[in-house]
Amino acid sequence: MSDLFFYRILHLVCGMLWVGMAFFLAVFLFPALQKAGPPGSGAVMRALVERKLMVTLPIVAFITIVTGFLLALRIGGGDLAAFARTTPGRVYTMSGGLSVVAFLIGMTVTRPTGIASGRIAAQLAAMPDGPEKGALAQRLALLQRRNNMGGRIILFLVILTSIGMAVARYATA
Repeated sequence: MSDLFFYRILHLVCGMLWVGMAFFLAVFLFPALQKAGPPGSGAVMRALVERKLMVTLPIVAFITIVTGFLLALRIGGGDLAAFARTTPGRVYTMSGGLSVVAFLIGMTVTRPTGIASGRIAAQLAAMPDGPEKGALAQRLALLQRRNNMGGRIILFLVILTSIGMAVARYATA
């Protein structure tokens, strides 16, 4: 099996996983956690952290980006600048740039927010009712809204990336 074939398969599979997970998180999980409130969301977030979602998803996204870069390098004959000057190369490059932005939002917004949400939800589950618990519940609600927005932005970016990758080879000047 050639390295080009391997990179393409790995890029495709990881890209599909990334888009699928982004869709699930943005459309189903984040809104459901917000609606469930602290009692329901705490147990789910703890389970996701235990199952290493906050580790697995960034790895899948990173592999997608790295294999995309390796594919561009290989397809461009080792000259990325020349490749980026072609119409398909520009589309691939812009799409890859969108994926990097999505990855950075995930690493700087949704991942830390998700981890903090899980931690706060666990604290809330162990706290007696009172003003301190109410303030912490408000903090959790804010973090969940931030996660919802970040998740929707990431989903939009990875869908645009996927469309760009799908049509780039057909792009003409």
